[in-house]
Amino acid sequence: MTDACNNTILQPDSGGHTVVASFDYADIAPEDAERLQGAAAQIRLWRKSTIQRMISTGVCLLAAKQVLGHGRFTAWLEAEFGWTDRTARNYMLAAEAFETKTEIISDLPATVVYQLAS
Repeated sequence: MTDACNNTILQPDSGGHTVVASFDYADIAPEDAERLQGAAAQIRLWRKSTIQRMISTGVCLLAAKQVLGHGRFTAWLEAEFGWTDRTARNYMLAAEAFETKTEIISDLPATVVYQLAS
C-alpha cells in the first residue's frame, strides 16, 4: 500500500508488523515496482532466516565441541569447513546468548549479533 503523502511503501514483515520502505517507486514502471517490492520482502525473510540458521549452526557447533573436546574440535572445524576456532566461537556465543530469543535479533546484521553475544 502506498501512503499518498510521501510515496512511502508500507509492507507487512513476516511477523505482520509494518515495515516502512522509504525508497521512492514513483518513477518506476508499476510492474517493475511490484517485482522490486516483492524482492525486498523476500530478502527480509531470508535475512531473518539467516539469523535463525546462524543460531542453529552455533547450537550444532556447541554439541560437536562437547563430543570432540577442544583439540579435536579445532581440527574438525578446519577439515570440515576451513574455519578457525574464532569463527566457530562467534556462532557458539550467539547461540548461547540468543537461542531462545531469536525473534528479538532477527532483523539485526550478523556482525551486530556477534558483537552483542560477545
